[in-house]
Amino acid sequence: MGHVSYAQAGEDLVLDFLCNHQPSGFYVDVGCNHPIRGSNTYRLYRKGWRGICVDAAAKFRPMYEAKRPRDRFVQAAVSDRSGTIEFHHFAADELSSIGGERLADVAGYTPVSIDIIEARTLASILEEADAPAEFEILSVDVEGHDEQVLRSTDLGRFRPRIIVTELNGTDLDIGDLSSHAVSRLLATHGYRPIAVHWSNVFYRR
Repeated sequence: MGHVSYAQAGEDLVLDFLCNHQPSGFYVDVGCNHPIRGSNTYRLYRKGWRGICVDAAAKFRPMYEAKRPRDRFVQAAVSDRSGTIEFHHFAADELSSIGGERLADVAGYTPVSIDIIEARTLASILEEADAPAEFEILSVDVEGHDEQVLRSTDLGRFRPRIIVTELNGTDLDIGDLSSHAVSRLLATHGYRPIAVHWSNVFYRR
């Protein structure tokens, strides 16, 4: 496969390197969006990996069924609290998210629609999908809701080796991440930051 990347900024190449280019493995991709374009996990899928791909947008289900039949697609909005929440759809699919009003306030974007949907914890999704307790990669890209997703994961029970998450709006200096809420949360479960790439931080157990 060489150095072909499908991710936004080569995040899949970093993940492949951190996993020693192994030919198979298991990932969980939260906020997976399109099955190929901008995907952190499609490169790994092409190598022989499989996993669980989670997104709140129902339109991606038939795409995953057609393009990534080994994967299990779960339509869900993931959060650390139960109940109904607003999911904001933007013309640019990769910006659609829980709490999308953040983008409208900060960047001048306007959602094209807003759905009221039930939130689920990632732990409940993994349990229902019979995910392995230990697996290689958890990728989280949910436009500012990443901490809530990680809090909902039950990292005492489900133990990915590598976690990559997007930390928007922060100065991503790997030497100065210890005070960030996500880093503090993951440190309590034995994870430390090992790489920064673009707006993403990679943590290893």
